[in-house]
Amino acid sequence: MSIHAEKITTRNLLDGLRSFLTTFDQQRDSVRRDESRAITDSREHSLHSANFDQALPRLQHYSFVVLLTLVVEARLAVFCETLQLEHGISPGIDSLRGGLLQRARGFLSEHFELEPPEDLWRWMQDLARVRECIVRFAGNPDLCDAADRRQIDAIVKRRAGIDIKSDPILFHRVPTLSLRSRHLIDVETAFCLDAVTAASGLFGYLYQHRDPTPL
Repeated sequence: MSIHAEKITTRNLLDGLRSFLTTFDQQRDSVRRDESRAITDSREHSLHSANFDQALPRLQHYSFVVLLTLVVEARLAVFCETLQLEHGISPGIDSLRGGLLQRARGFLSEHFELEPPEDLWRWMQDLARVRECIVRFAGNPDLCDAADRRQIDAIVKRRAGIDIKSDPILFHRVPTLSLRSRHLIDVETAFCLDAVTAASGLFGYLYQHRDPTPL
C-alpha cells in the first residue's frame, strides 16, 4: 500500500467513526421519542427510560472509545512499520517495551526525532487509559489500583465530556455487594468527538512530517 493510500485509509477510518457516532446519537434520540409515545404502562416506561437514558448511551460511548483506541493503535503500528521497512531499521516497535502508544512514540523519537505536539500524545494516552478502565474493570474506576485511579481522576479534570458518576443500572446490587461497585466513568459525545479530533491532528502531523532522515 502506498503512503498516500495509507494516509487516506487512516483519515477515512477516523472520519467514519465520527460519522458513526453522530448517526448513532441521532438514531438513539429518534428511538427514544418513538418508544416514549408507544409505552403507556407507567412502571414499564420508568424502567425502559432508566435503561435507555442511562445505560445504553454509556455503553455506546464505551464501545466507541474502544473502537477509536483500536484504530489509533493499529494505524500507528502501520505508520511505524512502514518507516521501519523504508529505512531498514532494526529493531522495530515490536521489540520495544510498554504499550503500543509508548513504543510508537519511542520509536519515532529515537530513530527520526519525530515529535508531534505533546498535547496530542497526551490525548491518546488519556483515551487509552479510559479504554483500559472500560475493558478491564467494566468502566468502574473504584476497581482500579490507586495509581490508575489518580490518572482517571486527572483525565476527568482536564477533559470535557467525561465524569465519574454513581450508577443505579449496570451495578445495581444486593445489599451484600461491596460498595466499591457504585461508580462508572460517564463518557459523553463531546469527549468522543474531541478524541477523534485529537487523533486526526496526530496523524495529520505524522503524515505531514513523515519523510525524516533516520538518525
